[in-house]
Parts: sequence; structure tokens; C-alpha cells
Amino acid sequence: ILVSLSLYVVRFGIMSWIPGYLTEHKGFSQSEAKWLFGIFELASVPGVILLGYISDLLKGRRAMAMIGSLVLLAIDLTAYFYVTNHAALIVILLLLGNLIYAPITIIGLMVNEAVPKFAVGMSTGAMGFAQYVFGEVIGTLGVASIAQTYGWAAADIVIYLFTAIAIGGAIYIMIKQNSMLKEA
Repeated sequence: ILVSLSLYVVRFGIMSWIPGYLTEHKGFSQSEAKWLFGIFELASVPGVILLGYISDLLKGRRAMAMIGSLVLLAIDLTAYFYVTNHAALIVILLLLGNLIYAPITIIGLMVNEAVPKFAVGMSTGAMGFAQYVFGEVIGTLGVASIAQTYGWAAADIVIYLFTAIAIGGAIYIMIKQNSMLKEA
């Protein structure tokens, strides 16, 4: 749940503030920033399909595929925070949409694969509750409050922190997953 919650903080920390961040910090017009919000959302589809396929090729080692996506996400976040070229930022947002939504989908799949069939509904509900009640609130209100009080650089650090938590959690899951596969 911690990995999923962390990913939601990153998702909503970026998604909720795309228009404001791009207009205030990157020099886009309001209409361009709203268009880029749509690009971010639509970009998620190919990333989810591709990461799911890669995790299948890795014989169900979904955490390994997720780690690769999260490392690329950290790199892309750095570009998002520091690049000022508008064309490059459009590509960066396309990648961000893929790299944020794909691990969110994979972690949900992993939870459903890990619990008995009779508990899938409860586990999905508990994860969704944590994602939206905590992850969305921290990502939307927390990032806004930090950006308003301390500036966008401080908000960027919070997003990096939650990305690092997600990577650390995914590494832990991968280690556990590998030891379970060795035992089986």
C-alpha cells in the first residue's frame, strides 16, 4: 500500500499542478498548459500496456519491471523540473504520463495476484482508499501548500521523496518476490 500511496502523491503532485506549474514556472500560456494536462493523461495508455507486457516477459517479476519504470520516472522528473524548452517539456510530459500510470497499474495487479481470491475486493478497496484519501490529498493539497509557502523547488523535493519511497518499496517487493520464487 505504501508504494501505491507514494505513486499517487507523485501522480497528483504533478497532475494537479500541471497548469499552474507550467504557467508560473515554465512560461506556458494557460491554454497551452491545459492542453499539456490532457497530453499527460492520454500518455498513460501505452505505458500501462508496455509495462504490463514487459512484466509478463519477465515471467511475472512485476516488481522488477516497476523498478525500471520508477528509475526512469525519477530521471524524467529531473528533466521536468529543470528543462525550460517548451518542445522538450511536451515530450517530458508524455513520458511522465507513461511512467507514473504504468507502475500504479502494475502495483494493483501485484496486490491482486498476491492475495487469495476471496480477498481481492478488500485488498483493492484498501489500496484505493489509501491512494485517494492519503495519496491524492498529500499530492494535491500538500504539494500546493509547500509550493505556496516554500516555492516550487521545495515541492519538487517532496515529489522526489515520494518517488524514492516508491522505488525503495518496489525493491523490497522484488527481493521478497525473488525469494518466494526460489522457494517454489
